[in-house]
Amino acid sequence: MTGATGMLGATLVEAWRRDWQVTAVGHRFRFDRPGVESVSADLADVDALASLVDRVAPDCIVHCAALTSLDVCEKEPDLARVIHRDATASLARAARRRDATFVYISTDALFSGRERAHREDDPVDPKSVYARTKWEGEGAALQETDGRALVVRTCIVGWSAQPKVSLAEWMLAELRAGRPITGFSDVFFTPLLCNSLERALRRLMQSDVRGLLHVGGADAISKYGFGLAVAKRFGLPEGLVREGSIGDSALLAARPRYPCLDSSRYVALTGAALPGVEQDLREMKRLEEEGYPALLRESVARN
Repeated sequence: MTGATGMLGATLVEAWRRDWQVTAVGHRFRFDRPGVESVSADLADVDALASLVDRVAPDCIVHCAALTSLDVCEKEPDLARVIHRDATASLARAARRRDATFVYISTDALFSGRERAHREDDPVDPKSVYARTKWEGEGAALQETDGRALVVRTCIVGWSAQPKVSLAEWMLAELRAGRPITGFSDVFFTPLLCNSLERALRRLMQSDVRGLLHVGGADAISKYGFGLAVAKRFGLPEGLVREGSIGDSALLAARPRYPCLDSSRYVALTGAALPGVEQDLREMKRLEEEGYPALLRESVARN
């Protein structure tokens, strides 16, 4: 698994290490838990990836790694293309050569504009370098595996293993410190807790589903509405959540206003419903109370 120390990757490794032999591939950080082989690799060194796959000899490659800062991608488009397209192509070729399953985690950022949830066959409209290169990664994954890869578009929230924080964690930290936050009321998304996505991916892999699939949360909600929901669920002052517009922000990379995902195909294929915001935030709060965020952070160390 690449990106094994990121927010999604660490969640997957922690859950899957109990049932499968997991090789956790990281770059600046390593996953340090019993039963997990930790490997350091730089995805920008594309030529080394095939050799890594041959050494590990996996039955399945889950490619979570990405350059997730949209603004960094905008400043370094060549690096974004190498990591999102070229590294994906190399790993997908290696998976095909070994007849291993290849899973590529993509993004909802490919869509913008229309105020309805997007299906898998809707045309994409990537506005940023991040979105364009992730889309190129989708193409590489499917092309290099003759369409046998599983490409999952999603939008995740949750607890992070590394020092950087997710949207929900940032909101919580600010609200707990008594500082106001601004949520965009004109940007909507379909967030899904990493732990919910873990269960969805497990179900898809065990069912041998292939191709392109949307796996987002059941609710389309604005960033402002999400901030209010976070405050309410965690017992924090909702009055600290301020309403704002993305038009007033100073973000470098373009952000789509309605990248919401229609995940009805996933539901039809699996027979399993996906949770909405309230259900996921309830689980996120329970995980914190059980010490899960601390467990993740303790599992990840710098190389």
